[in-house]
Amino acid sequence: MYTDYKFENNSLMENIKSYYEKFDMSSVYDHTLDVVQQVDMIKNLEDDIRAKCVTAALLHDLGRVVAKNDIVNFCTRNGKIVSSNELNYLGILHQFASRIIAHQVFKIEDLDILESIECHTTLKKNPSIIDKIVFLSDKLSWKEKEHIDLIQEMKNRYEHSLDEAIFYYLESVHKQRDELACYHEWTDDAYNYFKEEIMQCPFDTSITP
Repeated sequence: MYTDYKFENNSLMENIKSYYEKFDMSSVYDHTLDVVQQVDMIKNLEDDIRAKCVTAALLHDLGRVVAKNDIVNFCTRNGKIVSSNELNYLGILHQFASRIIAHQVFKIEDLDILESIECHTTLKKNPSIIDKIVFLSDKLSWKEKEHIDLIQEMKNRYEHSLDEAIFYYLESVHKQRDELACYHEWTDDAYNYFKEEIMQCPFDTSITP
């Protein structure tokens, strides 16, 4: 159902759009375009890095089409070992489902792209520049009222450094970890990684918005 889709043209963007329309999820496609726009606003990116970030951003939420009552089976059938922590909040699994669909349906082979899709919600320790950009672009695209103050402060810090904005988000999640249905182990790994990086050296300011 989710991986047997056949496309009629060679345009990645059009194929993604039609894929979301098939599952009546055009709102997720709209969010996807917002994330791509955030990527496009980043300066000083090498062309190949930017291209990978844009592709990952286009594909990052494909797993949203998988129904919650099927996502555990979908991920398990495709090699993802679902942890007991993830079972507490099935929504977290969409990032893993997105990687599966990007690979199987959209024939993405580039590991840089696939891995950034897979961690776009949680991030992970020692992330690549592509992981960082897709992760942050996803968060900065949020429009819900409850996130306004968080996003504004992230944008303020982003003016100084990509890493500083990411750490601010991770720290805010870490402080609320006991209130969350699923504080993912990858997020905790990322938080501790960035915390250690801060202690060792200043933030990287080579990539700016």
